[in-house]
Amino acid sequence: MSALAPIAVILLIAAAVPCASAEAPKSGPSSGTSSETSTETRTGLRPGQVPWSRLELLASRFPFSARSTVDLSIVPAAGVSLRQTTEGKAIAPGAEIIQLGYQADLFGQSFRTKLWMQPETAAALQYETVDSGRRQRHRVLRFTERGVALWTVRPAAGEEGKPLSGWTDRSEGFRPYEPLVLGPVVDPLGLLYVVAAADLTAPELSLVGLTGRELAGIRLLPKPLVTVSADYLARDGKSEKRCKGKFRAWPVEIRPEPLANGDADLDFLGLSSDIEVLVGEKSHLPLLITGRARRLGNVTIRLRSADVRPGTPCG
Repeated sequence: MSALAPIAVILLIAAAVPCASAEAPKSGPSSGTSSETSTETRTGLRPGQVPWSRLELLASRFPFSARSTVDLSIVPAAGVSLRQTTEGKAIAPGAEIIQLGYQADLFGQSFRTKLWMQPETAAALQYETVDSGRRQRHRVLRFTERGVALWTVRPAAGEEGKPLSGWTDRSEGFRPYEPLVLGPVVDPLGLLYVVAAADLTAPELSLVGLTGRELAGIRLLPKPLVTVSADYLARDGKSEKRCKGKFRAWPVEIRPEPLANGDADLDFLGLSSDIEVLVGEKSHLPLLITGRARRLGNVTIRLRSADVRPGTPCG
C-alpha cells in the first residue's frame, strides 16, 4: 500500500488518495515467467445513471472526523492530455473520459488527486496526485496493458516549501503487473463511480484493481434493499433541498480477493475490510459507507451534500 500517514484520521480519508495507485503501484518485479489471469469484469456500466457531479463526505470514528470532496465529470478525450510511455501499450481512451477528482486537507497535509477512466468499464487510464504539507510529492501513473508507468517529482534538499515547479528530485519507472491480466484494471477510488453506474439488480460485479502494491480481484456484491437513515443537502444548480429521513438503499459489499499468490490489500477511502456502500435506490448516491480502517477500527462515512442533476429524488 501507500506510505500511510501516522495519524489515524489521515488514514481514514487521505489513504484514498495514495491508496491503490498513488504510492508504489507495484505488482512485484517479474521473476522470469508471468502467468496471465483472465478478468471476469462485466462491461456495460451506465454513465447516464450516475446523477452526481460532486460529493462531500464526512468520515467519523469517535472522537475524530474528517471531510473530503469528490468531483466527477465526463469530458471529451480530445481535451485531456494523457502521458505517453514507451513501456507497454497505454490504455487508449474512447471518445469520452470520466474525470474523478478528490481533495482533502487534514492536519497540515493536503491531497489533490485526479483519476481518468473509461466510462463503460471504469478502466483506469491515468492517475495524478499532488501531496503538500509535511510530505511533498507529485506522482503520475499511466496505465498500460502490462503494467503502470510512473513519474515522480519531490523537492530536493533545500526545496521544501517551494512550489511544484521548483522541485528537481525526479524519477520514473515501470511496474509490470504480476500476474498479467486480460482486461481492464481499475483504481479503488473509481469504485465510487462504479457503484453508481452498475446494475445493482445483478448478483455481482467482478473487477481487477490496483490495490496498493498488488493487483487483486474486487467483487462488488449487491444485497437486498434495506432502509437507511440519511441527512444531506442536494443541489441541482438552481435550488437546494435537504434530504433527511429513511430511504431504501442497496447494500453493496466490496470484497477484495487475491490473484494468484498475491495479497488482497484494498484501500478504499481509508477502509481496508468489511466495506459496504449503501447506494440510494432512487438517487444512486452513496448515502452511507462503512468498514474498518487500519489502526482505527470501525469507521462510518456519511454523505453530507451532493451536486446532482435536476429532478434527482432524495434517497
